Amino acid sequence: MTPAAATPHSGSAPKKALVIGALGQDGTYLTELLLAKGYTIIGTTHRDAVALAGGYPAPLRHLDLRSQDAIATLIAAEQPDEIYNLGARASSAHLSDDAEQTGDINGLAVTRLLEAIRRHSPHSRLCQALSSEIFARCVVSPQNEHTPPSPANAYGAAKTYALHMLQAYRDQYGLFACGAILYNHESPLRPAQFVTRKVTRCVARIASGVTETLQLGNAEHRRDWGHARDHVRAMHSMLQQERAEDFVIATGITHSIADLCRIAFEAAGLDFRDHVTFQHDPSRRSEGLELCGDADKARRLLGWTPEISFEALIREMVSADLALLHTDAAAPARAQFPGAAALTLSLGTPMSTNTPPHAPTDAPQALMDEVPPIQGSILNFGTEALAALLPPQGTFVVQNVFPGATPAARPLERQGISFVICSINDEKFYHLNWRLERICRTTYEVIRIDDARGLSEGYTRGLSRARYQTLVFCHDDIDFLCGDAFAELLEQGLRQFDVIGVAGPRKLHSAFWPNGGPANLAGLVIHGPVGKPTEQFSINYYDTTPDRHIAVEALDGVFIAGHREVFEQVGFDSSSFDGFHLYDIDFTYRCHLAGFRLGVCKDLLLVHSSPGNFGSDWLRYERRFRDKFPALAPARLTPRYSPAVIQAASLAEAEAICRAPEHFFSADTEATKRQPAPEAIRYETWRKRTTPQEIDAQLLAERMVLKWQQRPGIHLLLALQPGEESLLADTLDSLAAQIYPEWLLTVVTALPKPPEADDTPQLQWLALRDAVHIDYVIDEMAAASPGSWAARIEPGLTFEPQALQIFADYINARPQWHLMYCDEDTRELDGSYSQPLFKPDFNLDLLRAQAYLGCFVLVKKEAFLAAGRYGSHAGAENYDLSLRILDQDGPTAIGHVEKMLVHLPRASRRALQPEAEKQALIDHLGRCGLDARVFDGALYGTRRVEYSWPAQPLVSIVIPTREREEYLRPLLDSLQERTRYPNYEIIVVDNSSADPDTLRYLETLRNEPPKKARSIRVIPCPGEFSWSTSANTGVEAARGDYLLFLDNDTHVVQDNWLDRLMGIAQRPEVAIVAPRLSYPESGKTQQGCWFLGMHGTVGNPWDNQLELADPGYMGRALCDQNVQAASGSALLVRRSVLTRLGGFDTTDFTLYHGALDFCLRATGAGHKIVWTPHATLVHYGGVSMQARQRKLEGRLTDQVAVLRANETLLDRWLPRLAHDPAYNRNLSLIDAFQPEHVAPIDWDANFHDRPRILAIPVPGGAGEYRLRAPLRVIGQAGLAQTMICEQPQAGMMRILLPTEIARTEPDVLILHQPLDDSQSDAIANYARHLPRVRRILTIDDLLTELPRKHPSYKQGYKDGRQRLRRNLSLLHRAVVSTRPLADLCAEMIDDVRIMPNCLEWAVWGDAQPLRLPRQKPRVGWAGAQQHQGDLELIYPVVEALADEVDWIFMGMCPEPLKPFVHESHGFERDFRAYPKALARLDLDLAIAPLEIHAFNEAKSNLRLLEYGAMGWPVICTDIHPYQNAPVTRLPNDPQKWISTIREQLAEPAALREAGLALQRWVHEGFILENHTASWFAAYGP
Repeated sequence: MTPAAATPHSGSAPKKALVIGALGQDGTYLTELLLAKGYTIIGTTHRDAVALAGGYPAPLRHLDLRSQDAIATLIAAEQPDEIYNLGARASSAHLSDDAEQTGDINGLAVTRLLEAIRRHSPHSRLCQALSSEIFARCVVSPQNEHTPPSPANAYGAAKTYALHMLQAYRDQYGLFACGAILYNHESPLRPAQFVTRKVTRCVARIASGVTETLQLGNAEHRRDWGHARDHVRAMHSMLQQERAEDFVIATGITHSIADLCRIAFEAAGLDFRDHVTFQHDPSRRSEGLELCGDADKARRLLGWTPEISFEALIREMVSADLALLHTDAAAPARAQFPGAAALTLSLGTPMSTNTPPHAPTDAPQALMDEVPPIQGSILNFGTEALAALLPPQGTFVVQNVFPGATPAARPLERQGISFVICSINDEKFYHLNWRLERICRTTYEVIRIDDARGLSEGYTRGLSRARYQTLVFCHDDIDFLCGDAFAELLEQGLRQFDVIGVAGPRKLHSAFWPNGGPANLAGLVIHGPVGKPTEQFSINYYDTTPDRHIAVEALDGVFIAGHREVFEQVGFDSSSFDGFHLYDIDFTYRCHLAGFRLGVCKDLLLVHSSPGNFGSDWLRYERRFRDKFPALAPARLTPRYSPAVIQAASLAEAEAICRAPEHFFSADTEATKRQPAPEAIRYETWRKRTTPQEIDAQLLAERMVLKWQQRPGIHLLLALQPGEESLLADTLDSLAAQIYPEWLLTVVTALPKPPEADDTPQLQWLALRDAVHIDYVIDEMAAASPGSWAARIEPGLTFEPQALQIFADYINARPQWHLMYCDEDTRELDGSYSQPLFKPDFNLDLLRAQAYLGCFVLVKKEAFLAAGRYGSHAGAENYDLSLRILDQDGPTAIGHVEKMLVHLPRASRRALQPEAEKQALIDHLGRCGLDARVFDGALYGTRRVEYSWPAQPLVSIVIPTREREEYLRPLLDSLQERTRYPNYEIIVVDNSSADPDTLRYLETLRNEPPKKARSIRVIPCPGEFSWSTSANTGVEAARGDYLLFLDNDTHVVQDNWLDRLMGIAQRPEVAIVAPRLSYPESGKTQQGCWFLGMHGTVGNPWDNQLELADPGYMGRALCDQNVQAASGSALLVRRSVLTRLGGFDTTDFTLYHGALDFCLRATGAGHKIVWTPHATLVHYGGVSMQARQRKLEGRLTDQVAVLRANETLLDRWLPRLAHDPAYNRNLSLIDAFQPEHVAPIDWDANFHDRPRILAIPVPGGAGEYRLRAPLRVIGQAGLAQTMICEQPQAGMMRILLPTEIARTEPDVLILHQPLDDSQSDAIANYARHLPRVRRILTIDDLLTELPRKHPSYKQGYKDGRQRLRRNLSLLHRAVVSTRPLADLCAEMIDDVRIMPNCLEWAVWGDAQPLRLPRQKPRVGWAGAQQHQGDLELIYPVVEALADEVDWIFMGMCPEPLKPFVHESHGFERDFRAYPKALARLDLDLAIAPLEIHAFNEAKSNLRLLEYGAMGWPVICTDIHPYQNAPVTRLPNDPQKWISTIREQLAEPAALREAGLALQRWVHEGFILENHTASWFAAYGP
């Protein structure tokens, strides 16, 4: 059959061909051929291909050849008659260059394709493109179909595999599958990295004078080169035959590189010898063999012969490159497909006055065979060049016209894209505009609206001016990552949907579209700084399914695209949504209601800079949205439904993650999974380290029996809505696990009672006829409750097993509490826990600002009834009740249990009700008799209270200063210009200023005070600078009832700042108010709340960490709240309180901590301090102090002052510093608002039923044997509560601050062999500030005498004895492991205890060797890395016996021993796993050599204990630690060791008995659990 005979007949159904790799060289020519023959074509390309959207003259699909599902889906859907697989990964000279990917794409993908054809379309005929590279190492030439393959690289090997699979499927399944073994074939479309194109391009550049020379490799290397047009003809003919066969497609003629150069240069009228140099490239494989194809079979069976000669091929390529080079860059030389028309430029209606800046316009470089080079295309239109062609105002339209798509057939007004962008930011707009030039390969226009009153109005205006059928409405702070395939992806999405976007809900629950749980979300968005690809980015996976297109009910407005008729029919509602919020959800939801199809397209990957703003404006529109759609739920802006977030170090990494989500998410689940962030790992560590132990349960039981006055009944009440049944099941499961049995759960619902409810006797099910009565019934049930305490909970809330027991414990221990709350976190769908909320103790102002008490509020029944029950504020019942209990019983009636006891489900369907909470707060303020207005806070669900008072008392603003006129003058100017509060005076306290400018200015203030100020006085305060003295001096001169202390480098930026401060300050319980301070340069928060105990004394958690709009932990950075201390840089104080407390301390706190000391005195007297972020000042940050510290004497003076102030502060206030009620005890004092995972408080400090022992072990085995294991067994025996400070990482020693130790309230502190200066200083601090804590030192190594070969020798201390003596003088007891260590300490401290190391049976008891068969005796050693000197003793022993025994080492194995060691195992650092790892050595004999050295003489017998636990006999050095053990002790004589090992191995029975004797010795004398009482006597109080 001839090729012509296969052409579809006129009038018959056309054949359908699937062309895989359609955009490459071969795909382009094959498409042209098939179109000419009347075929229907579907093309495919990989996602990263440089696809000219709209340029391929047939449907174009993305196809991932690595995905079996993708291939099968496409084949099954299209049922093609013919399939041409031209997709491949380019060849490489090196086997290792991406060999795995090359094998996958070029080899395994062929199997996937064959399997898909076999299963879904067995009638399809397949032509697979192969390569002559399969013959690369053949010894015969020419090669034909019978030549055995012999590839030389990964490319050839993969193609060989493909050939074999074609033959296998052909033979076994009868598929029509044939391979085209293609020899080199070229064309003007050949990518530039191939030698033919490299030569012809360079010829064009030389002929045009751009360059002069060309360097190539071996001139005589020969190849069989043909034209791609000829080769694709052959492939087509192969599929028209009666049976499938493989064919070599080649010209049969080879030409050298020199021939190629000669013909190419002659085509340009040049002599190649004048321009080309040849140099052999040693990196390429041997090129001595000619690859020449014998196509005789193709000639005979296909009637195929090449029609284009080599000379004609090269001349055509040179001509094309010359034409391409000479074409103006603004008009491309060719389109992608042969015969395509040129690109044209047309002007549109003027829309904008902005001229975009110049942007780079480099065209992308093709990287693979199937990707042709693109030059002279739209990418070469720089925006600056376009601006030169446009009128002063205008938008531009770039139109692409391709064959078969003439303007007459496809009207311009219908086929383009109109981008409508509301933007007032030139930088963002021009960046996006520049990106559109690079990604949009079709006609488009950009309509900029830079004066929109709201997005609905702006988009409506843009819609009226748009010219095209497809419209895109998007933000200006985005960037696209879908390459040049943007228009194609858009078209694909709009074929399936009427409106598309990048994120949205499958079902809309509320105006906040993420409501509804993670399974309800769809989308994929990268968040990060647009235009800064090296910054950090986060990827938000709104769903983790593999689906690329997902139907939704609404879309996020960052990107919305659709058909014109949808936008015109539905329209944007600029009446209801006249601003910048919820226009998108309103429009798209109405589209859904109107019957239009909405979808998320995850292939339209974009970067978005803005995180969104959900402040008061958003809430205003949310209320409008609810009014418009009353059937939807109120919005709940909580982090419960946040998407899965993965962090990426760069944009490239973020994009790579998005392209391969299977590496991060399981394909078989839709549950949200996360790549653990450091915060998540830290919280998980905290949870593991605070898990209740046996002693905790024992103490709870003891208190219940011995101390409780009542066993309170706890009544839980739950309203159940349809769809929440699975959440209820979670709640019931957690209640069933409670160790406290006195509870009852009442479920009130309109749902029928399920049969299984009868299985839970403590479950009461009330099924109502009408759900409207649920709240009423719950209220009545709580009032009639048989229990004494009640809590209203939501479905899905789960409890720790000990939760209700702990609440009952506190009910008995704190009878004054009438309402209790605890800490909480979020339970993820996979059962993990995240987002811990470690709450403060009762905090009045924070409670008014937000309902921070959380999801579980337990109330005493009598208080509940007296306060008026749950009230009428639906959705805010617990918050309202808390405020009424507060008003009725006072703040002491509200108690906080600082324990993580409850978990809110991620899948919760309940939403915050901020309006109900606001009304509850208004009621509370009214009951308190306060004239106040309540406003929405800056964060959703928060509030700001503005208090009003009949009077405006005089405020004296006291400003201590010294020099620095350049800061003082702007401060005073800003005070007078920006302060709306009318009644204030300014007192400048001058501390001996000498600068002439400052003196002149102060004199001006004295003589001619500015007219705007009621009063400015300058008060001298001579002498050495003292903040406290200057402040008190200002107080003496002040006349006001309120005193505002300001640093001289602050600056006023708000008109109402003082009004807001005074509104709070006039509340009678408030003594001090502090504003937020910000940095002038970064604009970030400088001074937020101060928390006691942080960094040793007091700390500011947000210093330069938060933007002013950042919410911070629990939203606290944006909420009023009570604190225990505030910065003296801006401090408003009630004068009467300051006077009563004696002013600032000028004796002990002259420079530092004067304000802190006063704050602690004020709160100690019962007054409140309020910090508010709603009054903000700029603070430059202590410029006067910095000026002092530029001089050495000033710096030294200040350092001494800081140290003295810190010490005095600790002496005076340590109990207060150790527990700040505004800062949870479980949070770190080092890393603000992070769980304290290094030294977590592992006991309840409110109950002291057993001694408390806190230990700080060194990392490694020493810490395990001396502290961790002994304290474990002490705790398990119920003798004491123990706590371990674990080091944050290996090699790091965390030294606890006195405040950290004080807040744990231990009886005993055990330190582990401390010698360095920081540890010695810490011991001195502990002795001074914690005198009641018993301090013990444990030692198990003679650190004062390290051997020279010990790895720590160089870091050791020559004055080790003196250091140890100094430390022991500050301690109460030393506990050592051996007699030599006891002798060392005896002269330094009176109380010395010897506690030998022991093995913990719980860890070692079940570790036994396997006793497997062996060829040789197994002799070995195990130990860590500090035994170099010890092991050197046995080098001759190991070498001498290497042929007689199998040497087995674990841990350290020096290099000289490795040739003689049979097995070398790494050291197991997990001490729980260490015994079994040791047992796996399965030794017949163990050795324990030690150098004779004072350090080793003082060691313990631990090595013998570990060997003995295994039942192994031991030969060891005759040294003090190994005395009295049933082992063989020898001098360190190698010959003696060699002979003794031989002797003992010769008597295996005796050897075994020796091992058992050692094991009995260990079991009888050294099992830790048998010595628990002795260890407690040594470590106890």
